[in-house]
Amino acid sequence: MARILVVEDNPQNLKLSTIILQSEGHTVIPAVDSLEAERAIAVEVPDLILMDVALPGKDGYTLTRELRARPETAQLPILALSAFAMAGDAEKALEAGCTDYLTKPVRRAPLLERVGELLRSAGVPKESASKASEATGSTATTSAGDGTGETAAPNEGAKTEASAPSNSASPAPSGEVAPAPPPIEVTPPPPEETPPASPGDMP
Repeated sequence: MARILVVEDNPQNLKLSTIILQSEGHTVIPAVDSLEAERAIAVEVPDLILMDVALPGKDGYTLTRELRARPETAQLPILALSAFAMAGDAEKALEAGCTDYLTKPVRRAPLLERVGELLRSAGVPKESASKASEATGSTATTSAGDGTGETAAPNEGAKTEASAPSNSASPAPSGEVAPAPPPIEVTPPPPEETPPASPGDMP
């Protein structure tokens, strides 16, 4: 994803632009005026600048001209943002050195379209996080359902492991002595009772 410097003095517009760009995976560096923008550029040159032309103090037109005079930012994509829609505003922004022009209020689709075009023109790779996620999910689905040997291999292993316990219960192979069965306990019958002798039987 790209590093984008958003130079905007209106808090609501700055927040809206930040949310839209971050939703596509971009890193946003905010700046509320030209001074903050110059400090951010001095730390690291961004991949693209969203430039509000109506800034307090040094306006966006002047800042853009100065950036075009520096070797490190001479070819940097700059998208001008303006709340004015008067004739000649776009030409004025382009003459100052802006790469493209977009009117406010900021809307998601036009902003992302212009940003994507400028990044591609500058050679900055731009791949949506959602597209990357879809590609990953598609690959996983294809691997699971294509019926290839690679996918079936784990299932065969599972079948082998599942059938292993049944082999342990099979009869002992020939040549091995099977264990003797446990002895059967036999209970002897009770002794017969002898009736007592009568007096006549005595000698």
